Amino acid sequence: MKKEALTTMGLRRRNRNKVMSILIKRVTATKNELQKETQFSYSTIGNILNDLLIGGYISKTKKAPSTGGRKPKIISLNYNKFLFLSIDLSIHNFHWAIHDLRGTIIFNHFYSYDYESGFKNNIMELIKEIMVLCRKNKIDTGKICSLGIATPGYYREKNGHIFRSSYDELESINIKEAFSKKLDMPILIVNDANVAAYNEIYSFNYLDSLCMIYLLITKEGVGSAITIRGEIFTGARGYAGETHIIPIEYKGKITMLGDLLLPETDMKYLSSRLGMEIDDKTFFKLFEEKNPYAMEIYEKTVHALSSGLFQILNLLNPSDIIISGFYNPYGDRMAADILKRIKAKVNPYQIEGLKISLSHFSEETILMGLGKKLINQWCGRI
Repeated sequence: MKKEALTTMGLRRRNRNKVMSILIKRVTATKNELQKETQFSYSTIGNILNDLLIGGYISKTKKAPSTGGRKPKIISLNYNKFLFLSIDLSIHNFHWAIHDLRGTIIFNHFYSYDYESGFKNNIMELIKEIMVLCRKNKIDTGKICSLGIATPGYYREKNGHIFRSSYDELESINIKEAFSKKLDMPILIVNDANVAAYNEIYSFNYLDSLCMIYLLITKEGVGSAITIRGEIFTGARGYAGETHIIPIEYKGKITMLGDLLLPETDMKYLSSRLGMEIDDKTFFKLFEEKNPYAMEIYEKTVHALSSGLFQILNLLNPSDIIISGFYNPYGDRMAADILKRIKAKVNPYQIEGLKISLSHFSEETILMGLGKKLINQWCGRI
């Protein structure tokens, strides 16, 4: 009897989650529209909407135009009543944002990291800053339902620590404990590349991809993720998708993919060769002008990515590969050159239908993915 009650409760929660997901995308809908989209019975939709009305998640507003008969009422999402806090720790000047229930960022800010203080002290100062700036901008922190943290590295629930991080100091502290002492709310901790991939699949309609490989190239190196039909695949212990550790042969030496793709190192190399300080804009201008040193970096990048993706292709046979981050301005030419090299290495059946594309990573990509993940998880609990 107990088991049956739990199953029924789980089913109702899943159905509510489906209706909420539709309302988050649409913001408003009629009961008939929700019934058609979910294929639930009218009584099931009625019960769900009643639950959501009681919980304060939705409101019934003005009536929609009649299609014959009584005018249907419009159901509206109360997106301003519920807020979510996301924090990106993948850069030292931590980036944080407040999202409403639609996932829209209503406020974001970069924290100025104090290098004379430890990582843990900076986290304490970050929390103070969030509270101060929320008050200053008239954001009600009492509406914040949950906190999401994107980390460089992987979170181990068992001991509360991050491992395989680009910041050694981050691995030495219990990250969840550090935040939960000051913020009394559910906390979600996710790898930065995983939430960036989560943003890609929901923003650019990769939900049906049977297997998608996502590579995120930043100044610190390469992050990566595997998604299967809209969900991040993390494996048995949470860190599947570490493609940056794939060995690549380059100029007679075996090097890891992540070590080869370090844009910061490329900038230093260009600066020393040309005797001037090179920034991102100058770098891409040099590439357009076919500067031999910029072209050398391009060649190295295409070689590293095509070699790494060749290995992934043989293991996972993905339907989509997305490359995001620093190298985007190379555009479609890079994708075409990578695909050309992969085609030369594998049999035609292995690349049939394979799509390789470049996406446009921005300062908000990780936070946007984290916000979507937070809201999706929260909807599953209501």
